[in-house]
Amino acid sequence: MLLDKSNLGRPYVILLPLVEGSFGASLQLRVGDNVDICVEVGPQRSTNLASRVDGVKTLQGARCPPRMLIIDDGWQSICIDDDPIEKEGIDRAAVGKEKPYRLVKFQENYRFKDYESTITLSNKGMGAFIKDLKPNVPRMPESRIVDTHVSPDLLRTMKDFAVCNFVRDRVGLVPPELAHQMYEGLHSHLKSVGIDDVKIDVIEVLELLSEDYGGRVELAKAYYKADTVSLRKHFNGNAAISSMQQASDFFFFGTETISLRRVGDDFWHSDPYWDPTRAFWLQGCHMVHCTYNSLWMGNFILPEWDMFQSYHQCVKLHAAS
Repeated sequence: MLLDKSNLGRPYVILLPLVEGSFGASLQLRVGDNVDICVEVGPQRSTNLASRVDGVKTLQGARCPPRMLIIDDGWQSICIDDDPIEKEGIDRAAVGKEKPYRLVKFQENYRFKDYESTITLSNKGMGAFIKDLKPNVPRMPESRIVDTHVSPDLLRTMKDFAVCNFVRDRVGLVPPELAHQMYEGLHSHLKSVGIDDVKIDVIEVLELLSEDYGGRVELAKAYYKADTVSLRKHFNGNAAISSMQQASDFFFFGTETISLRRVGDDFWHSDPYWDPTRAFWLQGCHMVHCTYNSLWMGNFILPEWDMFQSYHQCVKLHAAS
């Protein structure tokens, strides 16, 4: 709790969410509050490694080489629920139309497996978004399909298709006592193929799955502990970026080995719902959220503002912010 006063001399009190034992406090929403919900899109049908490499070559040719290349979850080997595990699901996954796909192996899918590139970067990162694992897959950790339980607070925020998908399809959860097997399997493979960094995404879905595992605090403790141990073993303890981690659990359990994290929503280049111009309102909203969140989250981590497009009509606003 912080006690302070404004320039007008009126004192105010800020209550910060805390974790104590198995109990986690949170700031409750009031009707009409605006809350920034972070959700990353799933693998896309258009994911093409060659086109991404061509883009990096263009930057190198312009004497502006990227220091780090992060490939999101389109590299992973997934399977649609109704398909046999031998059938690759990446070709049937598309943004906004996600089917109940689940991870079936830690190795990359066929698009990435045999690709060779001459590009040399100081860092190469792979998105470690694991929505869930398909149960009963040989050589994969045990998992089971778990129902989701959405809190009243989350129901009062903006509707999000990813949360809707979690509720509709449920989640293949690795039990907390086996979480170390999941992270060890994923990180050890990525390290063996030359990956230097990993991106961790949407781990806050654990909040929706904790009903039978002692509550969100206990489940988060187990997962963050397993992740921390694996990051220290395979990626020097701090080679990770954290996306979609704006719950208090992250600040208490995840910052031992993660210092870079997202502080706003995804960058959406157009808004078909609110802004008649389909761009400007959303960009201002994104800038405000990232700026505001950075003011206090920056005391714990290095803020990351997500993917701005250099040819967007709001590029000057991006640069100024």
